[in-house]
Amino acid sequence: MSARRASTFVVLALFSAACSDIPVTPQLHEDAHVANLITVSGDNQVRWVGEKLAAFTVRVTDNGVPVVGAPVTWNVTQGSVTLWRKALVTGSDGAAAAYATMPLTAQLITITAEVTGWGTHTFHAGVADGTDIVLDTILVGLSRPVYATAPMGDPRLFIVEQTGRIKILKNGGLLATPFLDLTAKVSTNANERGLFSMAFQPGYSTYGYFFVYYTDLNGDLRIERYHANPGADVADPASAKLVLSIQHPSGNHNGGHLLFGPASMLYIPTGDGGGANDPFGNGQNLNTLLGKLIRIAPSSSGPYRIPTSNPYVGQSGARPEIWASGLRNPWRIAIDRGWLYVADVGQDAREEINLRRLDEPALNYGWSDMEGSLCRIGSCDLSKYTLPLVEYDHSQGCSIIGGFVYRGSALPELVGHYVYSDFCSGWIRSFKLSSGQATIQREWTHLPHLSLVASFGIDGANELYIMGDGRLMKFVRRP
Repeated sequence: MSARRASTFVVLALFSAACSDIPVTPQLHEDAHVANLITVSGDNQVRWVGEKLAAFTVRVTDNGVPVVGAPVTWNVTQGSVTLWRKALVTGSDGAAAAYATMPLTAQLITITAEVTGWGTHTFHAGVADGTDIVLDTILVGLSRPVYATAPMGDPRLFIVEQTGRIKILKNGGLLATPFLDLTAKVSTNANERGLFSMAFQPGYSTYGYFFVYYTDLNGDLRIERYHANPGADVADPASAKLVLSIQHPSGNHNGGHLLFGPASMLYIPTGDGGGANDPFGNGQNLNTLLGKLIRIAPSSSGPYRIPTSNPYVGQSGARPEIWASGLRNPWRIAIDRGWLYVADVGQDAREEINLRRLDEPALNYGWSDMEGSLCRIGSCDLSKYTLPLVEYDHSQGCSIIGGFVYRGSALPELVGHYVYSDFCSGWIRSFKLSSGQATIQREWTHLPHLSLVASFGIDGANELYIMGDGRLMKFVRRP
């Protein structure tokens, strides 16, 4: 291959740090001794304080033809710090990805990329602050949407409406026929009653089983299993099988999430039964399933089996289904890489996010002895309780809306960050877990405060959604 032929380096720079509200326009510096042209393009991407990662792609082409196998050497310099990396172009499009972790504290960093025999090019790249992440409204006019999910890898999105229907977003449009219509079975005569969530059992694409959580016409909590032919857009309503029913004494504090974890265990958070100050005493009562985090294993031969590793198996005066206790009204849980996040709605003082490893059962989150980190009974032995990872008082909101840890691919800067909101205030916040602590805590002030935030959702590609005021919105990068 002749060096005299026209050839091109294309370098996509993706850099970040919370240094400036306005990304710096990249400045290009071309080596005068070679004819190759370097350009810097693509979206800047955020790496917040504490997670400083420079990421870029060197793309080599010869007259527009990718040059696979070209050896590439690059370095990243900031002040006195220089990191060297080497790689071969392996992408069919002539791309070689590079990552360099270093303390990005300035608004500009310097990159030098060299392709052996082709030349060396140096340029500066700007640092971005993440304000290019926005919410894109996907649907409007939904009837109280409270959840969105999909089987892993499924391009459809299943939207749960509190009024009793599950609808499908497919190929950019909402299908006219619901996936499942439970309006005749669901009680919605109180603001917190209704259809809350659904969960696809692992292996859904083969076996077609999924679960729903709702309040029945008596106001009791009900978890049922249904079946749909894999790939079908309508489930079989006659396939209903009762998994678990829990008598509920009032119209509020129902909990309402279903989430499968490792080993196909189903986690079910429930509310304390309603009313102020836990009048039924359920939060600390191990003989009831209210105010608890339940863990069961759905079974084809019966409603469910109880995992032998559940902490109260064989203990007198305790329900063996219980995995953790002391919850008031948990509104969304999340499971990520061995960690369990529980967002629990407070009463009049604290909203909280609890965290523990999945291999630490028998946890007591404190309610109603405690509300967040506040003792409500005069004197509390804090060693008995799992205190919140994150909490906030009611000057900042009224009811926490738990979210998820982002594991999608469209927004690499968000990977590993737990995103959550508040029903009344409508802000969006996030943090990243590091050594069991909430780090890189951030409120996304560039996003508008939303009206009546109800829930988050995740699609089959792990991309993130948020619902509120009849709208379904997706986290995307600004076009």
